[in-house]
Amino acid sequence: MAAGLVLLHMTAAAYAAEIPFIEKIDPAYRDGAQTMMYQYTSDEAVRAAQEAFDALPPQLPEPETVLAPGAEPGLTVPLYVYRPEKIEQGPLPVVYYSHGGGYLLRRVLGARSGFQAMADRMGAIVITPKYRLSVEEPFPAALLDVYAGLQYVAAHGQELGMDTSRIILMGDSAGGGLSASLALYNRDHDNIPLKGQILIYPMLDYRTGTKDSVYHAPYTGVVCWTRESNAYAWERLRGGQTIDPEWMPYFSPSMAKDLSGLPPVMIYTGDLDLFVNEDLDYANRLIEAGVSTEVHVIPGLYHAFDSANKEAAPTAAFIKETTETAKDMFAHA
Repeated sequence: MAAGLVLLHMTAAAYAAEIPFIEKIDPAYRDGAQTMMYQYTSDEAVRAAQEAFDALPPQLPEPETVLAPGAEPGLTVPLYVYRPEKIEQGPLPVVYYSHGGGYLLRRVLGARSGFQAMADRMGAIVITPKYRLSVEEPFPAALLDVYAGLQYVAAHGQELGMDTSRIILMGDSAGGGLSASLALYNRDHDNIPLKGQILIYPMLDYRTGTKDSVYHAPYTGVVCWTRESNAYAWERLRGGQTIDPEWMPYFSPSMAKDLSGLPPVMIYTGDLDLFVNEDLDYANRLIEAGVSTEVHVIPGLYHAFDSANKEAAPTAAFIKETTETAKDMFAHA
């Protein structure tokens, strides 16, 4: 399985629709696009999708689990730990991976084989925190959960065979956005040393898909993750709150005015992805802030393309590039 783990093929929230620009999609991903016409615009649709996923048999046995103390008394954050199967000597570097799903859906347990494959490829321990979804608790619950997990890894990772001097943040879609939020929040609080961020088609700007959007690319946001789903997901994350300006950068990283002092960033997306414009804007501002930034925009690819065709050449290139970048980040002094 590829590094991006946001979506597996599920039909509960799919709908039949004609793709108006099928010729713009890479031919290897056209068939997959027809099966990924999702729409998540109600609690009922989200619930049905999660139930369908939960009904699938697990790919691997339950991974090693560590319980980190949460931000609130009595709250714990499960951390699922995947170790490389062929590397016994440590300590090993850490990929702290936040899963996608629009903050609405949890697929972290079902994607076990993908996380194990990532650990084997990167020669690193992959940790996936089970953060609270927006349908369980609105912002900032998810952020506080992943931060509590990161604090635990930094403080206790050596006891678990981890090289806590070599940690990178990684995530896809909402998990990519959450990783960006975490990098900002960490910089402004404990400032745990991080080697980098790998953000896979990250969800960064709460305005995308609404009347307030500053991005108007007509061919994005049709396959897999739509404008309507995005608007609903952000409102569910907001939970009816008025976000304090001090917290706005951690809610929606695109709103951050200061991007200086962040660890190096890699952003990977397709030119048909709903998030491509906000990702490019964020990358440009990172560059202006002096943050080492690598950007890949691949033509003909939509959101979660790597789930649509795991064997296609662009998916293989995606896996290769993210793996090599992670190793380079670990090796950088």
